[in-house]
This record gives sequence, structure tokens and C-alpha cells, in this order.
Amino acid sequence: YKVLPQVFRLRRHFFMQQEKIFPKPIQLAGAETGLFRYNKNAESIRSERRWKAAMRRIVLDMKGGLLAEAVMQALTGCDPDFVVYRSSKPEESVSLCRACHANVLVMEVIRQGVWKLSERLKIQSDVKKLGWDCKTLLLVDENADEMLAADVRQAVKDRLVDNFIYASVSPTYLAGVIDTL
Repeated sequence: YKVLPQVFRLRRHFFMQQEKIFPKPIQLAGAETGLFRYNKNAESIRSERRWKAAMRRIVLDMKGGLLAEAVMQALTGCDPDFVVYRSSKPEESVSLCRACHANVLVMEVIRQGVWKLSERLKIQSDVKKLGWDCKTLLLVDENADEMLAADVRQAVKDRLVDNFIYASVSPTYLAGVIDTL
């Protein structure tokens, strides 16, 4: 008879410890809805907010669809804290940055069309007017157009944009550059 109360105390202690690890669900509406949420203490809510704040929102504005998809997959594969959005047209880049509250805008620069350096600088100035710190990274193919690469480097030196990167670098290096912005 003396052993039996000790067993019950151990079982009670075990279940109390289990409830600390796996909290019981609380029913939100009626039993018919089946919606449940877990008890959250203040510390878990604070850590969840810090985690969401640590997520980096990146907007890609690139002409080449295949290159954009490769960069998108590489960024999400290199760092799970990157959330990558892709702009289908350069005209939509500013509104997409506004909608997702972007941290970094990555734009490809070529010699022709709306992807020219002058158009990219206009988009960058519109993004800066949004009111928060959104860094701009220009992507240029130095092998295809050396003069354009020199113009992009000069724009960084003149502090018109935050940084640039060559298209020939590895995706891991690109993710590292974006992480340091």
C-alpha cells in the first residue's frame, strides 16, 4: 500500500511536465468548428515576433525569367529567413515593395528598355520615398557589357544605390551580400 501513492505522484508529475512541453488546446468557437489554438506564454509570443522581424523580404525585378527563377530558388535555399517576391514588370516593383514592406530590392540592369540604369535609378528613388530603409542591389552582367558594369560601379561610388553584384557570382555569395545589406 505504500508503493501505490508514490506511483500516482510520479504519474501526476510526468503529466504536469508533459503539459508544460505540449500545452492543451483551447477551443475557440463551438465544438462544431474544430478550431483550436495553443496556450502561448508571453515569451513564446515575443520570440515569434522577433523571428518574424528577422525575416528578410526581398523583391526581385529581373528581365530574364529563367535567371529570376534560379536566383529565387538559390536565395530561398541558402537562407530560410529570406522571403522572396518576384515583380513581373518593372512598373510594379515599387507597389510590390510597398505591399510586402521589402528590405532589399534586387534589380537587373541591361542597356535597353525599361531595364536601363537610368530607369532603375528612378525606381530606386521611388522606393526610398516610401519611408523605410529598403536597400537596393543592382545585378549586372559584366561579361556582356563592360561599359554598363563600369557605370553601375560608378553609381555605387556616387551612393546612388547601396550595392551591386555581378551576374557571374555564386548564389551563396549573392545571399551573403544580401544578408549584409
